[in-house]
Formats: sequence, C-alpha cells, structure tokens
Amino acid sequence: MASQILLLSSPFFIFSLLAHASFLSLSQTAEVEMEGRKRSSSRMESQSRQPQPASPVFLGWRQPLQLVRNRLIGLNLLNNYLYGSIPSHIGILSNLITLDLSFNNISGNIPLEIGMLSSLSRIYLHANYLRGLIPASIGNLSHLTDLSLSLNELSGGIPPEIGKLGSLTILDLSSNKLTGTIPASLGNLRSLSELYLE
Repeated sequence: MASQILLLSSPFFIFSLLAHASFLSLSQTAEVEMEGRKRSSSRMESQSRQPQPASPVFLGWRQPLQLVRNRLIGLNLLNNYLYGSIPSHIGILSNLITLDLSFNNISGNIPLEIGMLSSLSRIYLHANYLRGLIPASIGNLSHLTDLSLSLNELSGGIPPEIGKLGSLTILDLSSNKLTGTIPASLGNLRSLSELYLE
C-alpha cells in the first residue's frame, strides 16, 4: 500500500521516495515553528531585511515534480529557510490542495502558473521575500478558502479577479507594498470571515 503521508525533518531527501506519496511535509519541529513566529514579528519591525542563505530547494525541481504530479495533494515546506523562486512548473501539480511555503526566504514573483492548480484550497506564502504583482490567475482557483500572502514585498494593486473566489474565507494581504484602491469585486466574497489588508 502506498504511503499517504510522508513526514521528513530535513529539506535534503531522495525524490524517488515521493513516487507514491500524496502529502509531503518538510516543516521543522515545533521549537523551530515558534522561532518562525518570532521571525515574523521581527520582520514587521524591520523594513530593510535581507534574505538569509539556506537551501536552494527550488533548483532543478521539474523532474521530481513530474514524479508526483498526479498524487501530491499537500506540499508543506514551511519554516525551512529555503531560498530561490517558486518554479513556474509548480503548475503541473494538478491535485494539490494545500501549498504552504511560509516562513522561508523565497524571493521572486508568484508564478502565473499558480492559477493552474485548480484543486487548491489553501495557499500560505506569508513571511517570505516575494515581490511583483499578485497574479490575476489566482482568480481561477474556485476552491480556494485560505489565501495568505502577508509579510512579503508584493506591489501593485489587488487584482479584481480575487473577487471571483466565492469559497474564500481568509484573505491576508497585509504587510506588503500594495497600492491603489480596494477592488469593488471583493464585495462578492460572501464566505469571507477574515480580511487583512493593512
């Protein structure tokens, strides 16, 4: 019987183990998660932060992601001090329900291909160094309930396409460099219970 949950404590692993996995968690221990919360508050205090060197985990991910593209439903790499950018080929993970890359040193733009992950319910990308625009393609994720992009360096306006996310209950875009007005389309988010834009 294939493993349904794969828990690892280090970002260095053999991708061949993933061929039959449906959930991958590489988050650190509870002690490190507490440390991550401290990092979060210190990030809010400092406007001039620099990414810290760590594991370049996203380099060369195309082939390993191909191995698990139809099986992986959860990808949890939170709090691993990972750096690099989110690869555009993340869009091949068609069954992914949860994507948690929070509390890392990930930089670059959120790839447009994130809008291809039609099964996604939860996206946690907070506490990184992401920049650029929030891709309008996020509006394609009709099952999305949680969207947390806070504590990054995202700029531009809030895409009105977010107003198409009828299942969204949590929207956190706080502590970024967003400009412009709040789109009227956010009024369509009837399920929304938590909204953070400060």
